[in-house]
Amino acid sequence: MDVVQMLGVMLGGFFAHPLLYIGVVAIFVMSLHRVSKERASFHTRVLAKRADMIIPFLPSLVMGVLISLVTVSLGVVLPFSALLLLLFGYVLMVATAQVHVMSPVYALGSTLVAIVVLDGASVPGWLEVSTEVVPGLFLLLALLLVAESLLILKNGPAFTSPQLERGKRGKWIGVHLAKRLWILPVVLFIPEGLIPAAGYWPVFSLGETSFQPLLVPFLIGFQMKKRSAPPQEAIRTYGHRSLGFALLALALACTYVAWPVPWLLVVMVLVLLGVRVTMTLLPMLTERTKTAFFTESREGCTIVGVIPGSPAAKMNLKPGEQIVKVNGLRVSSEENFYAALQQNAVYCKLDVRDLEGEIRFEQGALYAGQHHQVGVLLVRTETKLSNSVV
Repeated sequence: MDVVQMLGVMLGGFFAHPLLYIGVVAIFVMSLHRVSKERASFHTRVLAKRADMIIPFLPSLVMGVLISLVTVSLGVVLPFSALLLLLFGYVLMVATAQVHVMSPVYALGSTLVAIVVLDGASVPGWLEVSTEVVPGLFLLLALLLVAESLLILKNGPAFTSPQLERGKRGKWIGVHLAKRLWILPVVLFIPEGLIPAAGYWPVFSLGETSFQPLLVPFLIGFQMKKRSAPPQEAIRTYGHRSLGFALLALALACTYVAWPVPWLLVVMVLVLLGVRVTMTLLPMLTERTKTAFFTESREGCTIVGVIPGSPAAKMNLKPGEQIVKVNGLRVSSEENFYAALQQNAVYCKLDVRDLEGEIRFEQGALYAGQHHQVGVLLVRTETKLSNSVV
């Protein structure tokens, strides 16, 4: 069988896997919810729904190829029953509707524990899994966690959704929500004969044992809400912590390979789950005690978000900056911002206070016939405009 035919067969198996479509549906639901929240906040969406699929696509593909190079080199073999347990684990995680729970540490961690618990138990044949597969599955978990941390670091800050919500005192504050679901294609091996019509499926032999390659989708979810500061730095910080967490998982996996004791595996998985839950909950609890960053201010209009391709984007305006003057007039709300824009219908000059507190000057042309003039999303004041995008 030539390489092209082999890749075609593997791709066919990938597109037949139900987890791929579970992930696609989850991304679609995420995009609907994001656009709905953005429209409720600003009467417009920032990016189209397809952005939630497009932004993570290439990083997912690249990371899947890199992990596959390692899994092929290590010869990671999983029986069909282990793949079914993995699918069940992911279905349970997706059913929570929490994107951050759709992480390999939960799906693969629960699968590892299930394999140990079910070992020797009276279960249907299609659920029988030998603990011999645990070392390979544990290493796969560690590799996916490394991929997760790198994706958060490199692709996590690429786009965050600006939204408005009520603060503790009932006033509007801005928040940024980072939600990403990556679908990674990873090459694994299964024992020969587990795939029907194996005559056209590629087979590799090692001694007396033969294996078939399989392209399997894995989901990696990430979610963070930031209201106390611009989100990019917080996302990178979480990414670095995730990398440390992944290295811990890799060290534990190597320890288990050297010392394969079932009860030790359960302890290791519980440790990983405890660390991950702490990593997720602690920033959330800390965030609630901090002062909101995107708030109404008498010193200027706080930018919550910028519409891509708008004059504001071309002027390099950033979330968290404040517009203090428009066409020479001081502004502090949507109303006087809009009124100042009317001084010149085709051009605007802005005095902007950046994140370091320095004032800079920006200017640019305005476009007629658009639903916005500048393309900045501002913190809403109590007096609502018919359209809060200016």
